[in-house]
Amino acid sequence: MSHTRRGVWRGREGVGLMLERPHFAVANFVKVLDDFVQIIAEFRPLLDSFISFAGYPTGQHI
Repeated sequence: MSHTRRGVWRGREGVGLMLERPHFAVANFVKVLDDFVQIIAEFRPLLDSFISFAGYPTGQHI
């Protein structure tokens, strides 16, 4: 990639990285997804109590 094209990608760093190094982008995406799953697992009880508070049966809609 030339320097001029690089400047175009500057604002879209993620897209540029994905095109240059797909394996890196995928690994990064998997890591983010894993972090997201961990966060969901931590907030699951809170989410359940909020849903039951709203009047929905817990565990069925998630």
